[in-house]
Amino acid sequence: VLFLLIYMKSHLYSFSQIGLLCLLLLIILVSCKNVKMSAIQKGGVPSVRKGRKLDIKDPVLADLRNSDSLLKALTPLLLSSPASQNLENWFGVKDLWEPAYKSPDMILYCGRIIFKDFKKRQKISEAAAVLGAMGRIQHASGHYTVAIDLLQKARALAEEGDDPLIIGWILGALSNTFFHMKDAKTGKKYLAKALEIGEEQNDPGILCLGKMGLSDYYFLTGNQDTAMVILKEAIRMARAHKFYGVEAIGKLSYTNFLISIQDYDQVIAELTGQQIIMAVSISMPSCILNFNLYEAYISKKDYPNALIALDKGCVEAVLLDYGYGKAVCEKSWSEYYEEQGEYQAALRAFQKYYKVDKTHLGAVKQRELEILRTRQTINEKDWEIQRLQQAEIERRRTYLNWLYFGGLFFGLVGAFFTVVYFRSRIKMAYQEKVIAESKLKVLQSQMKPHFIYNAMTGIQNYVLRSEKIEAYNYLGKFAALLRIITRTSTETHIELGQEIELIKTYLELEKMRFREAFIYKLEVVDSLLNLKGEIPNMMIQPVVENAIIHGISGLEGQGELVVDLSPYQDGIKCVVTDNGRGRVAANEISQREVNQHLSIASVNSNERLEFLRSMGYKSARIEVEDHYAHGKATGTSVSIYLPFIAKKDFFL
Repeated sequence: VLFLLIYMKSHLYSFSQIGLLCLLLLIILVSCKNVKMSAIQKGGVPSVRKGRKLDIKDPVLADLRNSDSLLKALTPLLLSSPASQNLENWFGVKDLWEPAYKSPDMILYCGRIIFKDFKKRQKISEAAAVLGAMGRIQHASGHYTVAIDLLQKARALAEEGDDPLIIGWILGALSNTFFHMKDAKTGKKYLAKALEIGEEQNDPGILCLGKMGLSDYYFLTGNQDTAMVILKEAIRMARAHKFYGVEAIGKLSYTNFLISIQDYDQVIAELTGQQIIMAVSISMPSCILNFNLYEAYISKKDYPNALIALDKGCVEAVLLDYGYGKAVCEKSWSEYYEEQGEYQAALRAFQKYYKVDKTHLGAVKQRELEILRTRQTINEKDWEIQRLQQAEIERRRTYLNWLYFGGLFFGLVGAFFTVVYFRSRIKMAYQEKVIAESKLKVLQSQMKPHFIYNAMTGIQNYVLRSEKIEAYNYLGKFAALLRIITRTSTETHIELGQEIELIKTYLELEKMRFREAFIYKLEVVDSLLNLKGEIPNMMIQPVVENAIIHGISGLEGQGELVVDLSPYQDGIKCVVTDNGRGRVAANEISQREVNQHLSIASVNSNERLEFLRSMGYKSARIEVEDHYAHGKATGTSVSIYLPFIAKKDFFL
């Protein structure tokens, strides 16, 4: 271009020459643009090979000639939490550690030195963490048998040091290894223990990785809907706690699922904008995420953005020396060229893909073989355990054979005496219940004459006062009351509804007898009205009678009586409240008038309740509370707790 400008300055003789030179300049500019586009369209991989720098902060600032520096640089990585993914991301980028450590074997050798140093200094938790990290490195290398062996040893050491967090890390790594081997049952067992520790310790790292592992379990067992719900929860948790490496792994599983159902808009939304992963390190998950983003863009015919995502994924695949990523890169370039109509470039890219994939396939087959060897080793250990268990069973069987007949003989003798003993106990229990019921009936029979006597006294008063109509009504209600008593005269227990009817009729009789001397209220909770349960007979009426006769009769003012029935545990609670003279004054009057009804009723009720308690009804009881105001008695409350009677408890 400079040559042409000089030429134009010294030889501008005609407009035709100027036009020719402008045309040449335009051709040169178009050619430069085509060269630039060709460099992009021929793929991102060559640009890396020409010296593109790794855009990642190197965590290992080690002096390559100083072994102490190498160990010092590796130690924090081996002690890092699996949730941070620092070790996995660093190990996945060979450019970081290969100049210093040369190979994974050298890293593991340095790890053993660090492990022995911690163990020598009695730092058991740190030693267990380092051993677990070495197991994770073996897992990343595809050596699952060695990984499981190291992780099991690390678990035992962590349990010795009683460090639940390290135990949780190691259990999570064990479950991850078994899930990679498609052994969902064993992986779930270790995962459940890890999640339990995470809950107990409230550790977000263990819980986040645990939920990710639980999602893998449901994917393996074919429950995709549950797996996706748990996976999205794990991704949110990872982002909230800045576990960006875990978030990348979760996003990889999630976007793979979205691509399988062709939801490309959601893939783009998850991997761009505010949803983009904040991770600053290059890793295998981030490499594949770029390829997923490319696939979403190419499906939407968004070629410029597809080209950017593809170039970025290819760059990361080369930096990581990631065989699978390189294969996906070349295959994607082939598809991209074909979309653009550049079939020769597509063919060349596909040939590269075939070559890379063939190499990668060998590594995949090697990893599958390693999985088979791991399973074989585990099976052999299981078979050995089963053989030892079988030998132990045979030994015990031989040992117990000679005891068999002796044990059988003594067992039969013991069974005979046991049957005889329990039969005698049952017979005694039967007799005790018959006696208890008979005593209850005797006590109950003592109560009815008192009740009938008081009722007859009321009729007598009406007749003496020549109140024929009142006497007639009173006799009618008394007859109704006698019918209830007659129906239940042979029973120690009565239906709750009949007892309520009896109390209601009795209160009406006493109201007619005492006229305006008192008012009453009978309150029954609605839930009791339709119950068919049975309670002890003649337990509430005597208390009501005492309240009227000895509590409120003869008061200067009008007496008040409230009978309240409500549910209580396995029976009912009846509270009889009066505003009468109180128990002290009632006892004094009773003694002056030589009336023993009050004491008979009290003793009778207490004895009957005692019999009920002896039959197993522990809640049966009576509680009495005296009310006072300014040192003067203002009434009494009697609470009666009666159980519902089971008919099986009575034989007569």
